[in-house]
Amino acid sequence: MSMLEKENEEHFLGGFEIVFPSILEMARKLGIQLPDDHHTCSALQNIIFKRNLKLTRCWTEDGISWSSNFRLHDIDDTSMGFYLLRLYGYEVSPGKTYAFGYSTEGKEFRCYLGQWNEAISVMFNLYRASQMLFSGEKILQEAKKFASKFLSRKREANRFLDKWIILKDLAGEIGLALDVPWYASLPRVQARFYVDQYGAGDVVHIGKTLFREPFIDNDMYLHLAKLDYNYCQSLHQIEWNNIQKY
Repeated sequence: MSMLEKENEEHFLGGFEIVFPSILEMARKLGIQLPDDHHTCSALQNIIFKRNLKLTRCWTEDGISWSSNFRLHDIDDTSMGFYLLRLYGYEVSPGKTYAFGYSTEGKEFRCYLGQWNEAISVMFNLYRASQMLFSGEKILQEAKKFASKFLSRKREANRFLDKWIILKDLAGEIGLALDVPWYASLPRVQARFYVDQYGAGDVVHIGKTLFREPFIDNDMYLHLAKLDYNYCQSLHQIEWNNIQKY
């Protein structure tokens, strides 16, 4: 911590300004005592400033591109970016063109302008993002209505093949999202359901070729998620036994 003030930023790990403040926040929640002197705070505030700048610099009213060097906005990246930014308190507006490819005539949303065959995962991301709406945000209301109807039709027809990715239980993920809205979901219960749906190392992405993303889909993440849930459950059982003694 004391070296942050004079450390060369070029020596930082990739994404350090995103990960480091989150680690500190988790440590404080665990009751770990951290240095809080003037120099440390100054360096940390600088890192937090750069984190906020990095998280919001790619956001525009046209959405987010899948590459920082190629300004082709698509609804998938836009939805995920909007969802995460608003979920964690960043002030982002859906604007008039929140979803790239939105047609006011047909009331339709497309991944790219001119594309007519939609992937289920794309509409699923749109549906999740649309639940982060405030009163009066008509574009998100339209997005939620469209995505919900699209996903419901797919569930009724039992058609869950996706053009971008091969998942373990996409049907289960979508069913849970449709039946339990975000505002009514409990994080621990939601995490428990996702343990069964998470494909870990077996998830295959579809592009010009088939590929995997081990930093996203990883067997160790699944193992740690199970340990975490079991630990939480054991604490609840101890608390319940203590309550029953009264």
